[in-house]
Amino acid sequence: MGRAFHWMERAATLENLDKLIAPGGAVVLFEDDHPNTVENRWRKLLDEVANRYGAAEEPHRRARSSADYRSHESILLESAFPVLESLGVIVERELSADDIVGLAFSLSVTARHKLGERAAAFESELRAALAELSPDGRFREIAELRALAAWRGSDGCA
Repeated sequence: MGRAFHWMERAATLENLDKLIAPGGAVVLFEDDHPNTVENRWRKLLDEVANRYGAAEEPHRRARSSADYRSHESILLESAFPVLESLGVIVERELSADDIVGLAFSLSVTARHKLGERAAAFESELRAALAELSPDGRFREIAELRALAAWRGSDGCA
């Protein structure tokens, strides 16, 4: 699953997957993480602009940042898939302002349909902030691309 597990009733989803996945099979979650580094300043800027358009108030964002939120690892450890293995690769790439605006509109909290009439103002504000950050319109991103494999316990092969 790629970046969708947090939208699901995770324990119930794993119970259903337990019935579908063959012995020796696994659940694999894919995600990305962006370290707090100067190259990723544009991500903080994107979050700041998005928050002015209500992103921080989205229920799933608030839930995921609460002290009561359980990590995917925590949920998996209590499932039929408690043997966890993580594999990550760190990459760097160059982005344009258009790439970042496209990313913003692909996110659930800042999708065009979610912003509605405010989409044009959001884009304008984001582009202005990006231009201030990098007048040449070039940005760098450092990201860890991670796969979290969750295997069955000792009775289901790992």
